[in-house]
Order: sequence, then structure tokens, then C-alpha cells
Amino acid sequence: QVVHFLSGVWCVFGPALQLTHQTPKGDVKNWDCNIYWARAEMHLRKGPVSHYVTLSGNGRTVEIGSFLSEDERKQLFSELQDFLNPPDIRENPL
Repeated sequence: QVVHFLSGVWCVFGPALQLTHQTPKGDVKNWDCNIYWARAEMHLRKGPVSHYVTLSGNGRTVEIGSFLSEDERKQLFSELQDFLNPPDIRENPL
């Protein structure tokens, strides 16, 4: 399942969360993680921009959406939280 967040970020979801980033030089960087273990974090002041968003899992932490405006990063974080922690999971934890 490919998800396009309103903030313009694309992610692939299934059993694994997959992100692909192409650098300005054309290098491709990939990150994937079992979606169950993926965690989104917002760093209000710690990071290259305020409200810096990262995804963690599979032993790595990657940035996501640093090119977005502050309001768009807030929206992206909210969308990631909603997607990674659907109400049925939050209301009925294991």
C-alpha cells in the first residue's frame, strides 16, 4: 500500500514500512522496518529545523520531511502517528 501524506511525503506500507530517498547527486538511500516496530518522533528544538520528524525502527533512525515547512512537518507527524497507531491498537493494547 502506497500512502501519500497531505504534506507531500510518499511512503510504502505493508508488513514493512519503506522509505526511499534520492539525494541531489542521484544516490538512492533506502530504509525499511517492520511496521509494528516503527515509531515517529517529533523533536521540537533538537535537530536541523524546529519540529524535526524522525522515524525509528530496525536499529536505525531516519529523518523525514525536513524539506517541509514547520506547519507541514507538524501535519506529517500527526498523519504518521495516526497511521502507525490506529485507534483499534491504541484502545486495545496487547
